[in-house]
Amino acid sequence: MKKNMSKGFVWAAVLAVALLFAGCSDGTKEAENAAKAYLTAVSGFNLDVMEACLSEGENEDFGIDTTVIAKDHEQTDTYKKAVESMFKALSGTVEYSIGQSEQRDKNTVVVNTEIRHADVNKEAVDQFMQQKMDEYADAHPELSQKTEIEQSDVGITVMADAYKTFLQTQNKISSEVAITLVRVRDQWKILNGEENRELKNLLTEIFGTF
Repeated sequence: MKKNMSKGFVWAAVLAVALLFAGCSDGTKEAENAAKAYLTAVSGFNLDVMEACLSEGENEDFGIDTTVIAKDHEQTDTYKKAVESMFKALSGTVEYSIGQSEQRDKNTVVVNTEIRHADVNKEAVDQFMQQKMDEYADAHPELSQKTEIEQSDVGITVMADAYKTFLQTQNKISSEVAITLVRVRDQWKILNGEENRELKNLLTEIFGTF
């Protein structure tokens, strides 16, 4: 009788452990999908999706502040569109891969990732854009006859195209980043807190070259 009870206890324990790991596996997979959704939004410069992927916190843009440019009524539509296209081009250099993940508890998962992006030197890209602008001005002397606003619009368009060309010539650098996700009302969110300082710093580094 005791022997049968012992076997029953062992099987119950095995089943409990199996269920525990099954639950962890599901949580880990869901958290990985949430991390993928966020990083895909980064590479597509989809700020709305990026924000939706974050838990509540103080740094909702994670260092990517384009609101001044987007809402500045003093800038022309040409300027706003050109700047947005440059941000999208920079975001488009971002690639990622998902590595091994670790479920800390039922509400916390750490997803290890490798994030790659164009190695952009701000001084070098500024020089390249200015060079292209000078070349364009030399080839189009009629530009000087246009209004100041028209010259500005042409200039930003030429420089935006130059910026995108410059990005295509740059090597990529990679960083290993552990991303902490938390379960919020049955959804996995990127934890908007100190635990993801490494991720925020990387995004600030990438977009700070703009």
